[in-house]
Amino acid sequence: MSGRVTGNVIGFLAMAAWATQFPLLALLLESWDLVLMSVARTVIPALGLLLAAAVMGGLKGLTLKNSYDIVFVGGVGLGLATLLFVIGQSMTHPITASVIVSTLPLCSAIVGFAAGTEKITVKLCAAIALALAGGAVCALAGQTDNVEFSGGEVFILAGVFLFAWYTRESLQRFANLAPTTQAGITMLAAGYVSFIIFAFCLPLGLAEFRFDASARGMLILAWVCLGSLALSMALWFWASRELGVTVAGMHHNMVPFYVVLMTALFGAEVLPGHIVGAALVIAGAVLAQIPEISGRARISKAWD
Repeated sequence: MSGRVTGNVIGFLAMAAWATQFPLLALLLESWDLVLMSVARTVIPALGLLLAAAVMGGLKGLTLKNSYDIVFVGGVGLGLATLLFVIGQSMTHPITASVIVSTLPLCSAIVGFAAGTEKITVKLCAAIALALAGGAVCALAGQTDNVEFSGGEVFILAGVFLFAWYTRESLQRFANLAPTTQAGITMLAAGYVSFIIFAFCLPLGLAEFRFDASARGMLILAWVCLGSLALSMALWFWASRELGVTVAGMHHNMVPFYVVLMTALFGAEVLPGHIVGAALVIAGAVLAQIPEISGRARISKAWD
């Protein structure tokens, strides 16, 4: 199986796993403090990933020399991104949140262009436009709610930019580590920073020890942290290695469609808009991965 095929299959699995946490997170946020949830959403998946990495022998390349980069990239990048996501989702309509998250390939392209590691081509812009349109069409299909600007959109968009930067830096600085180890160590650093923020906010009355300790609540938390976040993060790094962050990010635009398919199992209706939106995202991902043909190659093909 070629690298691109593998990357796309892994990207699909990563986003399918990640999509399962959207409806469940809404339930958890009814009984959890926002900042405390940010701690749980990073520490629990990190421990699960590092345990898996240790069992598979994936911790061999990890040294103390990586400690500064781990804290900086994981703590600042993923830690703040997670907090911004949770705050934004608590303030914003889920439909709006899913559309903003779908801007990841665009944000990644901008971050890559600013860093001088990625070129903004006409083909890439067209692919991103298709993916963005598909994510929006799929998320908004059949919705009649009056979705208004709430301010949470700014937090989510900032989180998307940070997540794009975090992924790019992780792939560059920890290239010698397995995807499971990359995800685990950076998520642990994110949990460390999230805990510091929580400890700072607690005496100021900006956070509290509020959580759901019921059996049902713990089962939902376990799935969100381990079955959704931990698994999707490890697969996300794998897909990003194979495809690049911007192209792999286009799989994020399929998340609304996956959520629709999951709810369809419980009687929800799959509308034509969902199918059209999914088709646009797939078209964007395919277009982005078509190899560039140089001018000389075009002339050569024309004469053949």
